[in-house]
Amino acid sequence: MNSRPQVTPARPLRILIAHNRYQIGGGEDTAMAYDVDLLRNAGHKVFEAVISNDEIRTVKDKFQAAVRVAHNSDGVHRITEALQQCRPDILHVHNFFPLFSPAIYRAARQMGIGVVQTLHNYRTVCAGAMLMRDGKPCHKCIDGTPYWGAVHRCYRDSFAGSLPLAHMIDHHRRRGTWQADVDRYIVLSEFARRTFVSAGFPEERIVVKHNTAEDSGEPAWQNRDGIVYVGRLSEEKGVRHLLQAAHLTTAQIDIIGEGPLEADLKVGAPNNVRFLGVKTRREVQERLAKARALVLPSICYEGFPMTLAESFSAGTPVIASHLGSLVELIEDGVTGLHVRPGNAKDLASAITQVAASNRIDQMGIAARRTYKTRFTESKALAILESTYNEVLAMRLVSESGQAFGPVKR
Repeated sequence: MNSRPQVTPARPLRILIAHNRYQIGGGEDTAMAYDVDLLRNAGHKVFEAVISNDEIRTVKDKFQAAVRVAHNSDGVHRITEALQQCRPDILHVHNFFPLFSPAIYRAARQMGIGVVQTLHNYRTVCAGAMLMRDGKPCHKCIDGTPYWGAVHRCYRDSFAGSLPLAHMIDHHRRRGTWQADVDRYIVLSEFARRTFVSAGFPEERIVVKHNTAEDSGEPAWQNRDGIVYVGRLSEEKGVRHLLQAAHLTTAQIDIIGEGPLEADLKVGAPNNVRFLGVKTRREVQERLAKARALVLPSICYEGFPMTLAESFSAGTPVIASHLGSLVELIEDGVTGLHVRPGNAKDLASAITQVAASNRIDQMGIAARRTYKTRFTESKALAILESTYNEVLAMRLVSESGQAFGPVKR
């Protein structure tokens, strides 16, 4: 592996990263860890306020998490203590749900600390966080009231679970939290930027920063074998359609990950499918470097899958649904192939084509070139640092008595 970029900043910053981990780890956790590593390697002082949903154990815990989802006083207390202890320049929030809540923004603002929020998903505008209903994209809560999320039971197919989230979205929309309490939003794609702007988020405060991956070095093109899926085994990821496609092709398909569908998927899986379970980041990178393609069969709007950047770094093309951000991130026929979301025949055809293609090297070379021009760690670091510096400039303007507003770029 190549060494990570070593940058000496003009002034090392003090940054508090806040993140609420889910019970089953995923791309948000990995993306947060990447940001922490990048910033520390660049000389910044990074503190972490990380809590986990493993704390939610009893029925009482679940009830309290639900009723406090709009304003969790315990979460605010934790962040306030962390802010007082480390006195950062910036509070960078990755995930506030459910144990922090959006109320932590105001705690930082009251202490004169700049606030940055990475929007990994659509939780701030959609109770289900994915803008998906009945297996298809849905913008009903953006175009109308967020309480449609409760009507349609968009969070875990539960009215009781969805209602507090719908209330959270409505409360902070009416209060103006998204406009008043966050200095900069980081989104992962142009598609996400457009979507949040359509939902009323301030366009001038939204910065696009793609996820990144460590440079895996110049790829080896020989002896590549098989197709790889890496991710959560759940409905929105399209893994059912991947298993249907597996029956229509002889290509070897390796599935890495865990999730609620795992036992169901293993029943009747064809012989060309191997379930490899959970792997370390290093093991995933090694498997991607030997694969003919990564497959992303999602039927939901993806943010920016970490495995996409890792795959491109390894010179491995990507087969992905023609949906949301994946349309802009993967160039059809150049760095991978697009398929219709939820269409097993399309997916099987693309897998068979890549497994037998003589053009795999050309697509891999193009994928590697895209990584080096768009998805490197140095590019991600530069965007993080410029975003923080803009926020600090905004805070200085605000403290000088001038009206609060975005810095023009």
